[in-house]
Amino acid sequence: MDEFDQLAAPGYPIFLGSEFTHPEPQDALYHILPVPYEESVSYGGGTGKGPAAILEASWQLETWDGKSTPCDQGIYTHPPVDMQGTAEEVVNNIARDTQRIVENGGFPIILGGEHTVTYGVIKGLIAAGMTDIGVVQIDAHADLREAYEGNPYSHAS
Repeated sequence: MDEFDQLAAPGYPIFLGSEFTHPEPQDALYHILPVPYEESVSYGGGTGKGPAAILEASWQLETWDGKSTPCDQGIYTHPPVDMQGTAEEVVNNIARDTQRIVENGGFPIILGGEHTVTYGVIKGLIAAGMTDIGVVQIDAHADLREAYEGNPYSHAS
């Protein structure tokens, strides 16, 4: 990714980095949070590369959505969430970072990783005091087990 001038972290370009000057976090409504977690996938691998690939592809998008320019409200790209530690620690890192975004008035946009990421995001939203939460799931499976193969932090739970 040498062609990218603006990086959130090594290997992570800034969302729409080719299109506008990026604000400071406190001046942005939208907060992109890369979560390259890939620990319990059971079919195809590569989910950990998803956030960087989405950020890279965003440089080909236009800023106008047909009715408005969301960039005018500010989009800030965070460095990726810390993926070190156990699955429980990673989920807690995701929750912490999501909670901080919400508590600082931001709208979190999470780029994952495997399905386990969702658990951390929901925990963070609840910890920030949000009670009216909706989840849009686009998948071939519901993945709503209590645990999968004994793992409550599996992508399938």
